[in-house]
Parts: sequence; C-alpha cells; structure tokens
Amino acid sequence: MEPTVSAPERPPSPPRPLPAVEYEVYNSDVRLEEETLSWYNPDKWYDVRIGEVFRSRYQVMLKLGFGSVSTAWLCRDLQKHRCEAFGHVVHTDIHEENIMLSVPDQAFFDGLVASESASPSARKIEGDRIVYASTTLDIPDDPGEPIISDFGDARFGDGPFVGEVMPDLYRAPEIILAVPWNEKIDIWAVGLMVWDLYEGKHLFNQRLPSREQSSAAHLERMVSLLGPPPADLLERCRNVAEEFFDDDSGRMKDIYAVSGSTLEDEEENLQDRMPACELIKDPWLRRS
Repeated sequence: MEPTVSAPERPPSPPRPLPAVEYEVYNSDVRLEEETLSWYNPDKWYDVRIGEVFRSRYQVMLKLGFGSVSTAWLCRDLQKHRCEAFGHVVHTDIHEENIMLSVPDQAFFDGLVASESASPSARKIEGDRIVYASTTLDIPDDPGEPIISDFGDARFGDGPFVGEVMPDLYRAPEIILAVPWNEKIDIWAVGLMVWDLYEGKHLFNQRLPSREQSSAAHLERMVSLLGPPPADLLERCRNVAEEFFDDDSGRMKDIYAVSGSTLEDEEENLQDRMPACELIKDPWLRRS
C-alpha cells in the first residue's frame, strides 16, 4: 500500500503594497458617507486605512459601505488567501432590510480588488484622518443564498443578556417584559419577517404616543393571537408584568383593546422555540 503524502500548506501571503496610482481627493468641507450622520463623532469611529492589516492576518482592500455605528470593509485573509467581509452571535435586529444576497464566486471579490488597485477609491483627507468613498457593487447575475448583515447591535456569546434591543415592531415578549434573553429572540424576529414578506403587512403594528401604551397594545395583540403567556414567564418578570396583567392567569388589563383574532400552532413557551439549526430542516422551509 502506497503511503499518502499530504500537500504542503501554502504559506501566508505578505500584505499587498498599495498601488502608486492617483486618486480623487474631496475638499475638507464636504461631508462624506458616515460624516453625514447627525451623531457622527470621529473620535468614536476607528480610522480604518486601506492596506492596513488586522491581527497580522486581515488586510483591508476597500470600503464596502457604512451603517449607523460602523463601517464595512472587504479584507483579504492572508492565511486562507481569499477575501472575506468582517461563533455564537445574537443579531437582535433581523428584518428584511438586513437580509442580503451573498456572492458565491470568489472571482467577484478578486475583480473588486483589481478595480480598486487600478482606480483607487476617492477619499477625504483631514489631518491624520481619512474618510473613504464606498465601492459601487453591481448585483451578480447569479447571486447566492440570503445572508444576514448589519451586526452593529449584535451580542456575542450564549447569553443570557439584558437590555432593550430589536425594532419596536419585531420585539419579542422577553424584550417588552424586561427578562433576560438569548438567541431565541432572533427566531421570533425571523418568524415575523417571514409573515411580513408573505402578507405584505406587519403582524404587530400598533404605534401609540407613549412607549407604555405601545407595549401594552403589542402584548395584547400577542395574547389575542397566541393565548396568555406562560406562568413561568410572568413569574420571572413579576414587577413588569403587574403593569400589563391583572393576575397570574395572563389576563390583560384594559389598557388598549385589540381584535380577538387567533393564530394556531404557535409556540408560546419562549424556551421551546426551535433553534436555527433545527428550523432550517423544517419541511415547510425546505419546500419553499
């Protein structure tokens, strides 16, 4: 029997030098990209530079865009010799605007890097700070599978976590009732997002002047569709629950009336929501 010899691993690539090519420079009085945000403070945003290497591994190649709390960059993994965009994560902000189509072909990113090398991004230079213009991305003819984007409000780890997260219309019961939460709130948000996409409207859409009224209307709508909350949930949030419920039976106080419609076959026990790895195997999703 012939001995097998594994192919030697390719050594890490050295960082690529920046091309000696001219680029457009904006006037200092122009507000560029993240600078247009009313809350932008340069002291609170890391000054990323094209060509910079993070953790001796990821070299910044170009800017992909910016959001409310961060910028997004295309980086080359010097160990895996491929481009990637920057475990256990709770996203906390899943809705249709944060679902993107992936790019299945590495050649697409290689093309972006080549284009950036030939014609570097325009930028604004102010002292020792640089703000880059984002690269324009064309939609591929054959996009890949949907992926989640915008991790600006994400929590890393298994939890439990505390605090208010999620857009108002997508808030899970745990958030409204101020109890510790984990990755299961993302499953709640995915379900509501699917409803929105199929029905063309929000399942929970009460918007009232005060946060307390909106929360009461939101909970009352949940109760009308799913039935009263589990007793153990009310026990865990007794102080907050007293604002909305008359007793341990889950009967809502008469704060805001909603229609008495029903929704069958929904999981009312928060901890029994299926995790994402099991939901992806659901026959309905596979069929879709």
